[in-house]
Amino acid sequence: MSARQLFEQHAINTPKTTNKALKTAGARLVRMTVQQFAYEQIIKLEPDQASSQQFHLCLNQQQYTIKARPLAFGEFDVTKVTQEGSEIWQVSHFYQQLCAELTCAERVQQGKPQINAITAAYLIKEINHTWMSEAHLFGPDRVSSQALIDLPAEQIEGELRGHPWITFSKGRLGFSYQDYQKFAPEMRREQPLGYVAVHRDLAQFNASTPVQATEFLQAELGSDFERFCQRLTEQNLSPEDYLFLPVHEWQWQHWIYPNFLTQIAQNQLVWLGFGSDTYLPMQSIRTFCNLSDPKPTQATSLNTRVAKHHVKLPLSILNTAVYRGLPSARNRAAPALSAWLKQTFDHDRDLKRTGLVMLGEVATITVDQPSFDPLIAPPYQFTELLGCLWRENPTNFLNHNEQVLSQSALLHQDTEGNFVISELIKRSGYSPQNWLKQFFSVCVTPLLYWLYRYGVVFSPHGENSLLIHEGGVPKRLVIKDFIDDVNLADEDFPQLSTLPDQVDQLLLKLPAQELSHFIFTGLFVVHYRFIAPILGQEFGMSEMSFWGELRAVIESFHDENPDLKDRIDQFDLLRPEFERVCLNQVRLFTRGYQDAPDRPEPIIAGMMINPVGDAFAPFAQSIAAPQVEQRT
Repeated sequence: MSARQLFEQHAINTPKTTNKALKTAGARLVRMTVQQFAYEQIIKLEPDQASSQQFHLCLNQQQYTIKARPLAFGEFDVTKVTQEGSEIWQVSHFYQQLCAELTCAERVQQGKPQINAITAAYLIKEINHTWMSEAHLFGPDRVSSQALIDLPAEQIEGELRGHPWITFSKGRLGFSYQDYQKFAPEMRREQPLGYVAVHRDLAQFNASTPVQATEFLQAELGSDFERFCQRLTEQNLSPEDYLFLPVHEWQWQHWIYPNFLTQIAQNQLVWLGFGSDTYLPMQSIRTFCNLSDPKPTQATSLNTRVAKHHVKLPLSILNTAVYRGLPSARNRAAPALSAWLKQTFDHDRDLKRTGLVMLGEVATITVDQPSFDPLIAPPYQFTELLGCLWRENPTNFLNHNEQVLSQSALLHQDTEGNFVISELIKRSGYSPQNWLKQFFSVCVTPLLYWLYRYGVVFSPHGENSLLIHEGGVPKRLVIKDFIDDVNLADEDFPQLSTLPDQVDQLLLKLPAQELSHFIFTGLFVVHYRFIAPILGQEFGMSEMSFWGELRAVIESFHDENPDLKDRIDQFDLLRPEFERVCLNQVRLFTRGYQDAPDRPEPIIAGMMINPVGDAFAPFAQSIAAPQVEQRT
């Protein structure tokens, strides 16, 4: 087949986005942009004198009408953006006006941050890519929220829309459209993983238990292990000298082969082909769930079977603010941190009673990068190219009749307007208030134990945490992604004295009040502030009631643990205000699309009210009550 025929065949098979899906997706992204940019104080909505739930926005002398309800964090629940009566859905045009406004002379005179011309072009490219991905999620074959909660957790991932705060959440810069069709989670495409043999002189295996690399890889690869050994033997290479490493096909083509030429030529890196197991990409794109038959356990005489590990791989595309690599030092230390967390958990009766599930990062392979490691302060993505992390599968922790789903799924709204969290509440038989009380108790209590007792905080946002439920009733919290997101108190906490040196030197350490920010921002702001307006819209729950339930759970914990009073005062989670953390501003005003040795840091933009603090109640009374949406 000629090159022309191949191209034409691909073009014919390219799925066409319908105009309806494009408009629906575009209108959602415009609403999301207005809401999140107003929250970060990038833009300002001017109130309409005639209506408390209508506002005006001027961008580059273009007037927009915003239908919205003010919310607790100084943001708005935006339900419609119109111009001269027509709903705005042309995302790229809206961003053109936005970028023009962010460079206007008046803004310069006021000393406000500006967006430069290079950033503006790349920003529109990234939002266009996000728009394309979003449109695919409004296709006619999408699963209803009611049906979605009965799917296995890994299939739910392919229905979700991504980060609720970062507006360009599915840009995936580096992917072609063909790559998108092949690798994006919403394509729901099952796929094998490629494997390379990497010489032990170039790589390091680490595990959270004393297991040897060969033993672990034999269990994980099954019959592929012997097949790969045979391929090496056929090339007169000794299998004992190598580790077998899964690698993302895109990463191999774009980064590994061109930059490891010497190692490939000298057989330090040997392409082995694709493995037999099939995988499904999850929301983070570079983490995969193994769909193949579970393996039998060896620790019991019962004929039980265990689902294989999730696999996390480097994928050097720019998505949701960062390149998705695996930092070498952290990858090496991940199993040691998991071992310490698990051991600490197992010796704490209070923590175990919460039912918390911690998905251990049980093994890693980390590969040197000879072309880039010797450089002084190269861009961080150049030193995160090749490696693997194996994480426990949440399916193995489910009891009879229990189901699990990513907490990001709670925010999901299907094409008919139905939310997953609403369907869970209806299925549970609980009132919305009682369901929320149970949810907060299950999800917040274990995090408070870790914070107060150990000075350890996670980043428990929707993608990093899962919810185990039974018939819609919240039962247990699942947390993951330890080595990337665990942080420690920079205080004299004896409980941290047993932390392995390798881990202790890597993790970020902060004073107590700064550390509590990872609960406030990482949970309340990144996750719960998006749940609150849904329950208002669906059930008429006020923000006073929503945040009041959360405060009640926190206060109950404080009352039941008087031995932790000094630590509770030290972290001061109920203080009146917290710093306002901004993520979109980083892309617009500071980092943009420039390379740097370190990952980008969030911007702090003043203070904001704490919805579980004492100052919230008077403020909340001034907010208009939500109206339950009536659907036809």
